Amino acid sequence: MASPLIGHVLPLVPLATAFRDAGHDVVLATGGEGVGAAGPSGLPVRDVAPGFRTGPLFARIMLTHPRIARREMAGRGGTEGVGLLFAAVAERMAEDLVHLVDEWRPEIVVHEPLAAAASVAAARRGLPVVLVDLSLYDPEELLAATATRLATVSRRYGVDAFPVPAEVLRTAPRSVIGHRRGRPMRYVPATAGGDLPDELGRSAGRPSWSPGRPFPGRGGTC
Repeated sequence: MASPLIGHVLPLVPLATAFRDAGHDVVLATGGEGVGAAGPSGLPVRDVAPGFRTGPLFARIMLTHPRIARREMAGRGGTEGVGLLFAAVAERMAEDLVHLVDEWRPEIVVHEPLAAAASVAAARRGLPVVLVDLSLYDPEELLAATATRLATVSRRYGVDAFPVPAEVLRTAPRSVIGHRRGRPMRYVPATAGGDLPDELGRSAGRPSWSPGRPFPGRGGTC
């Protein structure tokens, strides 16, 4: 399960595809622009937030929390701002996601760290959770920052405590993030292959790098 944003959905696509190809039943739950992003993969996709748009929601939240907004703009927001924003996303997605889990009855729930509603749905049915990271931030810290703001949602569905992830799949290299709990997973792009631009294949006489979002490879189910 992923939040309704392209950059949150695509890292789960190679993982879900690998499990489907291995013969497992998989459904990818998301919403908003995430539905269209997952469509070309050929995976079964369920929209658990029909018509949802994060832009207006995020703008409204930041306008009503100016202190947090200023900290975010200054690069000093830590996980407070992201927890506030994605807790609101989780509240919007929780009902349909809980219904999906009740209907589909999976054996495991895999989600990215800011899709905390997935943990609520999993805990409600006593299912194990696997967390997949998206960035250099610790995914368990991101999940905790969101989960702490979901007490009302959790109580609504009879969940007393968020489950501790049974496994964490790490895409960030240990040489960059240091030692963290979890299983390393290599990067595989979610999109089709392409040609490397000529300029990137030539030596610049000094170290160079190309920034971008990493995509995880094989190792779990959705």
